[in-house]
Amino acid sequence: MIRVIIADDENRICKLIMKLVDWEEIGMTVIGTANNGVETLELIKSESPDIVITDIRMPGYDGLDMIERAKKIDMDLEFIIISGYSHFEYAKRAIGYGVKDYLLKPINKEELLDALLRVKKSILKKESYMNLENEYRDYLKNDMNTTKKPLVILEHNSENKNALQINQAKEYIEANYMNSITLEDVGAYIGFNPSYFSSIFKKETGTSFVEYLSMVRIEKAKELLKEPDLRIQDISLMVGYNDVKYFSKLFIKHTGLKPKEYRKIFA
Repeated sequence: MIRVIIADDENRICKLIMKLVDWEEIGMTVIGTANNGVETLELIKSESPDIVITDIRMPGYDGLDMIERAKKIDMDLEFIIISGYSHFEYAKRAIGYGVKDYLLKPINKEELLDALLRVKKSILKKESYMNLENEYRDYLKNDMNTTKKPLVILEHNSENKNALQINQAKEYIEANYMNSITLEDVGAYIGFNPSYFSSIFKKETGTSFVEYLSMVRIEKAKELLKEPDLRIQDISLMVGYNDVKYFSKLFIKHTGLKPKEYRKIFA
């Protein structure tokens, strides 16, 4: 069961969020609520949640400062921000901390549920990678005293390791797409040289690194375009493109629509 904490300075908002979702149905449980940043940090320390839903404006530490401190306690902790403040700088800082979703009040049940399911998918994927990595380490440990290994086992081992590292690369891209990341950056992160990483990434995913990065950025841009208070140029920056014209060109390539057209249809 995925453990959730809800933090908002208004207790009625905490109660509303609790009522909006059938937590058991989506495999989650609310383990506590807090009304300020200090209480939230204490709950994080004592209850070890998987997800924290938090307002930006709270007494003690505001939501973003609290997230920065909480990440030092648990780097894998996931956050969903809910706020009445639609300013770009808040959203930009939140994304910089790896916040998965930035939702605006009044709270929409469908948007909240979608955000929770996206974060759940990320958590389960991360757990799957960790299990695979642990199995691989156990295999190597148990096999240390073996002097000869059949070629088929070596090949299978190598394929598993490549799949694991490419999944780690995809996680890195999805967590850092808003920054100017390069093939070299991601390759170094997983321990591959750029040319080998490029080759293996395309083999495992069926697409190039550059195309995959663009796809991730455009998918996030599609989500942000549903926020009417965010300007197109701001969204372009938030997903890693300093040139709004280039962003629009890529958006058209991936969706067949201009960003403004997409917003009119889907916002």
